[in-house]
Amino acid sequence: MSDISVFLKDKKKATPNVKVAVCDDFKDENGNAIEWEIKKLTTREISDARTLCTQIKNVKGKGPGEFVVDSERLLRVLTAKSVVYPDLTDKTIADSYMSEYPMDERTPENLVMLMLSDKDDFEKLAFAVTKLNNLVDKIDDENEAVTLAKN
Repeated sequence: MSDISVFLKDKKKATPNVKVAVCDDFKDENGNAIEWEIKKLTTREISDARTLCTQIKNVKGKGPGEFVVDSERLLRVLTAKSVVYPDLTDKTIADSYMSEYPMDERTPENLVMLMLSDKDDFEKLAFAVTKLNNLVDKIDDENEAVTLAKN
């Protein structure tokens, strides 16, 4: 019989975080773009995000309804959950972008959209997240990956 201790959490191989140059909006003192750091999400984190972004759509007279996933929100939530640096839960960063927003809208997924106001920059980050988390089967280029992740 095999040694079951190989399945203990401390024996599990960790996936290293990945650094991604997302945009030129944030630079260090030497003028170099600051890289964002992302992590691979657990199956549980991905499942929780999917649940958060799923609603039951009731059609009058058609039974109990059907489950509908808001794929754009899911992409935002997964992307925000993957970001390690910058810390999207940091109050100082959140306050600098969202001070006029109501508290219930001050979420990491809204913050990342405000920080990366250029759609292409967000898509670059989302592409890296979908690739790292194996959320698409085949990736030919960044545009295809983002399209697949949104659908």
